[in-house]
Parts: sequence; C-alpha cells; structure tokens
Amino acid sequence: MKKRNPEYVRPEFLRDVKATKDDVHATKCSVVFACVGVVVLLVFQNFSYSKDYMRGVVTKISDGDTIRIKPLNARSEKALVSVRMIGMDTPEVHLPSDQGPVGQEPWGEQATEHLKSILPIGSEIVLEHYGKDKYGRILGRVLYKNRDINLAMVSSGWAVPYVICGDGMCNENFFKEHNVTEYLKACEQARSQETGIFDTDNQLDEMPFEFRLRIQKRTPDKYVGDYSSHTLHNPKDYNDVSLCERIFFFTKKDANNVGYH
Repeated sequence: MKKRNPEYVRPEFLRDVKATKDDVHATKCSVVFACVGVVVLLVFQNFSYSKDYMRGVVTKISDGDTIRIKPLNARSEKALVSVRMIGMDTPEVHLPSDQGPVGQEPWGEQATEHLKSILPIGSEIVLEHYGKDKYGRILGRVLYKNRDINLAMVSSGWAVPYVICGDGMCNENFFKEHNVTEYLKACEQARSQETGIFDTDNQLDEMPFEFRLRIQKRTPDKYVGDYSSHTLHNPKDYNDVSLCERIFFFTKKDANNVGYH
C-alpha cells in the first residue's frame, strides 16, 4: 500500500468546508446541535479553545510564515486579514527594532520566495484558524490543493517547528489535532538532508525566535518540552532540547497536564 504524504489532507474534508460569515470568528454549528441566532464572542490573546474554518484568496505573501487573504465572501478590500501560519517559524524579514526593521538575510527572503512558489498570489485556500495573536493576526493553518502549506514549509527546510501548547488548547487532543509528530519528523528529515536553512553551505545559525529575543532584548519565557522523552526544561535551557523535538509551553501547569515533567 502506498504511504500517504502527511502534507495532504483528505479531499472530502475540504469539500465540507464552507466560507464563513463576515465575522471570521463566527462559530460553526455541528449537525448535532442546532444554532438559532447565537453569536459567541471570543476574546483571543494567543489561541482559542477551538478551531474554525474559512475560505479565502491569497493577496500577499508578507514573509515565510505570514500572508494576507481576502475571505471569499468579503464585500470590500477592507476585509483583508493577516494570517500568522502556526506550528512553524521562518527567518525574519522585517522585524521592528530600535534601528528600524531588521531581518535574517538572505534566509528570510529565501523562505519568503519558497512560500510564494508553493502558494502563489491568487491561490484559493482553506484556512483552519484559531483566533488572533496579540498583533491582531489570525493564527491558522493554510490548506491549498489539499496540502498543509505550514507543514510543507517545514518539509522544505525553510521553516522550523514552532509548536506552542497553551492558552486553553493544551490537552490530550492537542498533539493529534495539530499533527505535531509529522511537523517534527519533517524538521528532522530536512535537517538530515541539509535543505533550506540547514544547508551547510548557507546555514542559519540563529533560529528565528532567538533572533527576536536578541533584537527585542527579551529573555526566553516559555518552558520547553522534549517530545521524545517528555522531560520539561526551564525557558533559558531550551538548547538542552533538540531543535526538532521542542514543544513550547506558557506554564508548567500546561506542560504537566499533557505529561511533561
């Protein structure tokens, strides 16, 4: 039997996804429960408890992990939304700093160009979204032609996994729902094949989150779990965990709840 490529989702799943209403946070109703004029307002800080879906068209690739889309049912250009692709992280292109925008070049632009090559402007996508981050960006997974583009970026070596378990989502279902095993496997394969940022002739030595910490003069603030051993490490000890095995947690309680100690 031919092994299924983990980057691709089942086509029948995408056929069932409908465009959302104008409010991208409108909750979807299952066939089990009737929704009768109920609107749920969720205030998102990082992640929400549940995912939702919307269809849209890509209008801009901002960098290797951020895009802009126009929802299919949008009535004006003002409806454009910015999407931060979750589960992965790419080299910075225009990070705000005291000296103005700075980036990790040439890797930032190279990652951006790779995303453009697999997700062209004008592509119609399905967005699996989880609310907003503190910058107002939708946090989501981009599905294009049945393919998980977030995972494809990790597979290419132009992104590294950036799995954050927390804010109401850190439970026994998190790792399966977010396909964590495949993201970490993709990272290890890209590293062993020396592709993208792992190319030994053009290797990125400072991971994107490390670059942000240094430029913004911050210290690590997330606990780090080792996916293989389920050991938990203090934020400053993140280097004790292999790059392709890291799971980040906002609190020790979140980590302990899913078996990391």
